[in-house]
Amino acid sequence: TLGWVERQRGDLPAAERALVAAIGVQPSAERWARLSAVRAAMGRRAEAAEDLRRALTLDAGNAFARAEQRRQA
Repeated sequence: TLGWVERQRGDLPAAERALVAAIGVQPSAERWARLSAVRAAMGRRAEAAEDLRRALTLDAGNAFARAEQRRQA
């Protein structure tokens, strides 16, 4: 949640740090997909694509990950 709040505030580096830390504690499709969105917003498309791949591997039906996949296409 903190990572997404930071993203909404426009602090993408802080959002990335918070999401990476959260994934380190407990990876989830939602967290990987949100990290993908942050990295895409930072212009880091290759990393965003890899994060999204990880999200969909964990949960191919995750609604946020599917929406992010469409957005990044």
